[in-house]
Amino acid sequence: MLAAGSALLAGVSSCAATSTGEPEVAFTVPGKPATTTSTAPPMPSAKDKPCVAPVDVPVAEGKPVVNVPIGPPPTAVNKVDLTPGTGVEAKLGDTIKVHYVGIACSTGKQFDSSWDRKAPAEFPLTEGGLIKGWTDGIPGMKVGGRRQLDIPSDLAYGPQGRPPEIAPDEALIFVIDLVETKAGDAAAGSTLPSAPPATPATAPAVTVGTSPVSTVAATPANAGTTPDSTVGTAPPS
Repeated sequence: MLAAGSALLAGVSSCAATSTGEPEVAFTVPGKPATTTSTAPPMPSAKDKPCVAPVDVPVAEGKPVVNVPIGPPPTAVNKVDLTPGTGVEAKLGDTIKVHYVGIACSTGKQFDSSWDRKAPAEFPLTEGGLIKGWTDGIPGMKVGGRRQLDIPSDLAYGPQGRPPEIAPDEALIFVIDLVETKAGDAAAGSTLPSAPPATPATAPAVTVGTSPVSTVAATPANAGTTPDSTVGTAPPS
């Protein structure tokens, strides 16, 4: 079972000691597949395997029971609002704070749960930073809401999977509580690793408030005599 931060974000965290000296267990989901080679043994593909009922799911305070749709795996993201929210609506680009539990469809086994860690996870709701099933499925949720996402394998981890917890071609079932959303603050406050930004080597980012703004080198008026100036340091309107 994955037991830290998020099974959703890019990158894989290795075991390390926390500030209290306790070991921090690696996590993998719901981020993009890692670019490094996994040392986990290969797993058989779950392609076209039917979804089964959850098994041996730990109980935790506030944690919901996940009703896996038994039968053929989903072929598109299925969104079910178990409890409609009444607060601020989450939008793509926001920084969100959520509780969630994830179940592998073909085995019924839990692979991650923030409730088991007794703390919600916080990260940017951005394309390329989370699995497609989340960036398609979470926008429109409102704070205080609980939503189930049934995600096909091609919008999760696809043929690579996330061994040893998630097999190749595995569909995933999540139940998510939206605790908080911060509009326009997607670059700050994340407690989880994400893919590094693609910043030009000759144009370092300039931070305005908490949102990074890339600088763009201007063409000098007289080549060779006037040093380059940068544009883009003013905060966006």
